[in-house]
Order: sequence, then C-alpha cells, then structure tokens
Amino acid sequence: MPEAATQLLLFALGLLGLYYGAEWLVRGAGRMARRWGVSALTIGLTVVAFGTSAPELAVGVFAALGDEPELALGNVVGSNVMNIALILGLTALLLPIEVGAGVIRREIPVMIGVTVATALFALDGSIGTVDALLLLVLFAAYFWVVFRGPPRGRLAAEADYDEIVTGADAEGRVPIVGAGVNLALVVVGIAVMVGGAHLLVDASIFFALRLGLSEMVIGLTVVAIGTSLPELATALVAVWRKKSEIAVGNIVGSNVFNLCAILGITGLIAPIPVSRDVLSVEFVQMTAISVVLLPLAWPKGGFRGIDGGPAYRLHRSEGLLLLGLYVLFALTIFVRAGRI
Repeated sequence: MPEAATQLLLFALGLLGLYYGAEWLVRGAGRMARRWGVSALTIGLTVVAFGTSAPELAVGVFAALGDEPELALGNVVGSNVMNIALILGLTALLLPIEVGAGVIRREIPVMIGVTVATALFALDGSIGTVDALLLLVLFAAYFWVVFRGPPRGRLAAEADYDEIVTGADAEGRVPIVGAGVNLALVVVGIAVMVGGAHLLVDASIFFALRLGLSEMVIGLTVVAIGTSLPELATALVAVWRKKSEIAVGNIVGSNVFNLCAILGITGLIAPIPVSRDVLSVEFVQMTAISVVLLPLAWPKGGFRGIDGGPAYRLHRSEGLLLLGLYVLFALTIFVRAGRI
C-alpha cells in the first residue's frame, strides 16, 4: 500500500479512536459520578466538557512532546471557532436552540473573557510557562465555581443532562451497570483516545509536509474538525432529543476547557509560538465569533423557558449567519496559505 494511503487510513483510525474514546469516557465517568451522588448538571458542565475536549488535550500533549506545539494551537483555535460557528450553526438550522438566561449572563461572558485573556497572554509572541500557569489558574477558578452548585433556575435541566450523559430514561433511572464496567469504559476510553490522538498527529504532520502546508493550517482545519466530532455528536443528540439548550452549555464549557486547560498543559510541556499573523487574523476571528454569540442569543421575545425563567433562542437565521462566519474563517485560512 502506498505510504499516502497508509497515512490516510491511520488518520481515519485516529479520528475513530478520538470519537469513540471520548464517548466511552463520558459515559463511564458520567455513570460513576452519578452513583457517587454528583448532580447531573455538574456532570454535564464538567464531565461532558472534559470528555468532548479530551481529544484536543490528547492532540495537544502529543504535539508538544513531538516538538510541534503550533499544531496544538491551531487545533484549539480551529476547534473553538468550529464549535460556535459550525456546530451551533448546524444545530440551529435543525432546531431553534433555547438558551437559558444563566448561560447568557455568565457562561458566554466567561468564555469571551477567557478568549480575550488568552490573546493578551500571546501578545509577546508565545504562550510560555507563566502564561500556561495563569491559564490553568483561570481554569481552576472556573471549575471551582461550577462545583459550588447549580445556579438557581437551571435545576430543571438535571434530567436532561442525565439523559445525554448517562443514558438515563425519562424518570431519571440510570441503567444498572457494574462499577467495574464503568471503570473499564473510562480506562479503555482514555487508552483508545490517546492512541487515536497519536495516529492523528503523526498522519497530520505527514500530510502537512507532503502538501506544503504548515502544522498551524492543518491544526486549524482538518485536525480541528476531527477533534470536534464529540461536540458535534453531543449537539446532534441533544437536538434529536429536543434538549438543544445542552448544546450551548457543552460548547461554551468545551471552549473554556480548550483555551485554559489544553493550552495551559501544552504550554507547560513546551512554549507555544504565536506568530503576529496568527494573532492578528485567526485570534481576532476566534474572539469576534465568541463575542458575536452573545448578541445572537440575546432576548428576542417574551416567551418563557423550561424552568419558568426567560428563554432566548438561536433561530435558523442566526444559524445561517454562524455558518457563514465559519465559511469566511475557512476561506481566510486557505487564502493566506496560498491554496485559493
């Protein structure tokens, strides 16, 4: 088999490993946490966000260890843009997304603040050890706030998170599975995901060199799409089960995790260079798309949410706008790479 075909097969296997590894990790950890009495909402804001972002973490660690930290940076930036513009855009086209007031008032502003902070840390041309530590401190603070307890007005979402994360039925009953099986799901999920990340990084570098593309471009596009598959799957499942609000919470939590935890851990392993071009173009686009989400989700009517509080929606028109922003982002990447 030609080497290119072999690498393409390994790339596909890597994507499958990331997707199924994250799925098994989320399901096993979610059920274990539920058996320990952790609230379903807390599971959704932590386990799901971690599980769906774990592929980016695995790619970032392997990229840093392989002396390719730019691939990790491109993967995070590309994934964050894709999460908002492409995944939420597609989700809104399928079904208007109900967004709780708490998400608008706290989660989205936190995501915007973390995005701006990351850009400021990178102004000196790199995300070094000190920057990485500050990002991890921000993540620890975010994690602590989440674990303080579910905010008032969002308790009604408990059963929704249970259904998506643990497979609970409408009455909240979680399937009876032995602790050993759940632990095995977590261990196997991590192993499969790590193996998939290794294959994906190696194949990506191979194609980047063969096609004359930089690791940054590959990370912003192909690798970002591959590692965002868990977020896409979660959003589609949420829409299918008419729990579209979960899609927004998962996306926002995953984006915060990507910037703080993944860039923080990667930056501790190896400094991440950030070129002036990337800072002035891709970082500006990522920040702008994060900021745009706030007015798009702002109140448009007087209807009420599932928890009795105000609810706001991303309609199909907002979905089309978000998809248009992603197309513009992708075109910009390839124009700057000289491919269009």
